[in-house]
Amino acid sequence: TAPRLLADIGTNSEIALYVPNSPDYSGRILCTSAAAGPAFEAANISCGMSAVDGAIDKVVYENGKLHCHVLGGVNPKGICGSGVVSAVATLYEQKFVDKAGIIQKGFEKMGDGMRAIPFSPAVYISQQDIRNLQLAKSAVRTGLQYMLEKSPSLPVFCIAGAFGTKLSMASSAKIGLIPPELEKRTVHLGNAALSGAVALLFSPTLRKKCTDLAKKSYQVNLAAVPEFQTRFLQSIDF
Repeated sequence: TAPRLLADIGTNSEIALYVPNSPDYSGRILCTSAAAGPAFEAANISCGMSAVDGAIDKVVYENGKLHCHVLGGVNPKGICGSGVVSAVATLYEQKFVDKAGIIQKGFEKMGDGMRAIPFSPAVYISQQDIRNLQLAKSAVRTGLQYMLEKSPSLPVFCIAGAFGTKLSMASSAKIGLIPPELEKRTVHLGNAALSGAVALLFSPTLRKKCTDLAKKSYQVNLAAVPEFQTRFLQSIDF
């Protein structure tokens, strides 16, 4: 009976709020999308790469040092999207980065003078990388927060996609990617889009159900929402 907030977070993040029928309100589905850009896919990150062997997917701070977990247990070759979120959350928590996203300590200067924090001889995160993440997370947070305000009660947060499956909800809440109240109400769905597409191919019943659901769905254009720009700018900081 609880509402469900579904999100497939990526370059274009699809978001839907499902409100079931109840004696107090009629069921409906609100749908929107947030143009987050490629930061979550690590496409516009200096050392970004896919979540394959050699990618840093988690960064922690222990005994006065930054420690990285690398997929495949090999030497780090780059950092994937979930690794960027983990890294920036840790850097912010340990005050390497301030609330505005500006690097404050532990940095080296690159050839163009830009600050960057190294994780290994081959992998680092730059000031521009942090800014790109901030813009991406602000777009998603604005969409999620708007949908949350339209829900009659606190929904269950269902997150889909390869990126979402690996994403730490604690790190996401820490940097403001998701509203903090959703952190403990999250269900990871895995590659739900692919699973759903396969199911629909083999089931006329499910295809009819999708058609019926579409009739109860309403599209929300976030860019047309009053104060959207203000909401977006307010969500950039950590």
